[in-house]
Amino acid sequence: MIRSSERSAGWTRRGVGVIAALVLGVGVAACGGDDDEGGTGAAGDGVAQVRGAILPTATHLPMMVAEDEGIFEDNGIDMELTVVQNIATLPGAMGRQFEFGSTTLPDVIKAQQQGIDVVITSNVADESSEVPISGVFAGKGTGIEGPEDLVGKKVGVIAIGGNIHTSTLFWLINEGVDHEGVNFIEVPPPNQLDQLNGGQIDGAENLEPFRSAILDAGHELLVDPILEVSDPATLLSWMSERGWAEDNPETVEAVVASINEAIEFIDQNNQRAREILADYSGLPLEIAKAVQLPLYETQIPDQQVTAWAEMLATIGELQGAPEDVDPASVLAIPE
Repeated sequence: MIRSSERSAGWTRRGVGVIAALVLGVGVAACGGDDDEGGTGAAGDGVAQVRGAILPTATHLPMMVAEDEGIFEDNGIDMELTVVQNIATLPGAMGRQFEFGSTTLPDVIKAQQQGIDVVITSNVADESSEVPISGVFAGKGTGIEGPEDLVGKKVGVIAIGGNIHTSTLFWLINEGVDHEGVNFIEVPPPNQLDQLNGGQIDGAENLEPFRSAILDAGHELLVDPILEVSDPATLLSWMSERGWAEDNPETVEAVVASINEAIEFIDQNNQRAREILADYSGLPLEIAKAVQLPLYETQIPDQQVTAWAEMLATIGELQGAPEDVDPASVLAIPE
């Protein structure tokens, strides 16, 4: 459970600043967490005590709902959720500081190749052309009409190592564009629209709710880069240390069951779910009500592993060939 003091200090006071992370894994300041070694502990008869690392974003709404509505508790899970700043640093913390942590398929693939034995124990959110939430945009009046026009231009990005940016590189390479000729600079998502309007940047990589605001201001969508990898595309998942997951299959199953129940709750109680999002993230309720929620799903098809491995190979961040990445080694999700 998130302690009430943590919710007050770490969640609701973050306000509009967390909008930057609404759909994809964009970090906000950490709220603490244990540094000691640990694993599943007993919180009472038949109760598994575990720790999970998340971001206060719409992609993580199922975990927020499962905690807030007592779904974890009903399934015998005493879940302590902690907000972290950067999910890319989490693989090494699995089995030590956390039993579950936010991740992406490419992050798990790269972690395994670096000798960090983590596996995906649940998917959480997908993106599809039916529910587009990200994009690469051309500033109006810049003359940018296609990928080749980005060369020599200044493009604001959320995070150089993030899924949107690596997917953008994948798109540019496939279009035959020298991405090294594009001046990518990190710009916080809330600031990108003002900088586009003011001409400080010529283009931007961003996501909802800023995606809609950028388009409403007259800037042009060039591509949804995530969907260049796959449509639909696995967006955000939860991982665990492999040995811990193998030793605690009933706990993993209970957590995945809780996420599935939370997804059903979101489908059936959308208004209440958005109130929970506002409460946990600190967003004004009217903004939380308007946010485009991603597709929530706990399973991942094997071909998604291959698709993201091919993306990593294309941008030069994969050791070996994509076909050498075994989905059975990456995915450990209960049916």
